[in-house]
Amino acid sequence: MTKRRVTKLAVLCLALILAAGCATDQEAVKKKSEATRKVGEAYIAGRNYTAALRELLNAEKMFPYDPVLQNDLGLVYRSKGKLDLAIARFKKALEMKPGYAPARNNLGMTYIAAKKWDAAIATFKSLTGDLLYATPQYPRFGLGLAYYNKKEYVQAEKNLKAALQYYEDGLRKDRIYILALQGLGLTYLATGRVTAAEKTLEETVHLAPRFADLYFDLGRIYARQKKYDQADYAFTKAIELQPGSELSRRAALERENIRRLKAQ
Repeated sequence: MTKRRVTKLAVLCLALILAAGCATDQEAVKKKSEATRKVGEAYIAGRNYTAALRELLNAEKMFPYDPVLQNDLGLVYRSKGKLDLAIARFKKALEMKPGYAPARNNLGMTYIAAKKWDAAIATFKSLTGDLLYATPQYPRFGLGLAYYNKKEYVQAEKNLKAALQYYEDGLRKDRIYILALQGLGLTYLATGRVTAAEKTLEETVHLAPRFADLYFDLGRIYARQKKYDQADYAFTKAIELQPGSELSRRAALERENIRRLKAQ
């Protein structure tokens, strides 16, 4: 073997050793980033969003190419009311992993929060045909909510009922089940089916007796039917369950009006 070939071989070996070392270092950094991300996720679970943001941003400094991390950042920004930043993070997660269904669903729900109904509908529709998505009831609920806010009540009812059907077919009932029932009741109310709205909201209150919004909605339904004693009770429950809130303030105004009507 010539001296020149020996030199080339030595250079190649050195390059391979350095590359292996770099790969090992990068893997160590990635693992450290994932560990920091998980600390952030624990803070999200505890609703300490400021501490979660600190940990997630530290994780991003170490390894920014993690779609799960970008999705987590989107959730934190949404919880802090920074909807534009949340949308940007969910989009970044989807750029990294186009088939990342939870990030796409989170993007759709953030469009709902931002009142961008058409963008939400387009986002959720792209999920409804995903046969591998483990929670297909979520995009159906999102579609129902977006159509309800657009006052397209036929489509709202269709999608809310589709979401509820997944639960009737055996999925474990969770918060989305309650919200879909609430949405269906409000859709009935918006389309003049007051009796159906009353029945649906009463069923929902029975399932979620600590959910103040349900009592407020039920109070409105009772008031429309001039069931003033029941309306008074429902608005009072909303106030008791969420004292000092904007909902409580609105419920107090509704109750005051009801009591004025009862006294006439």
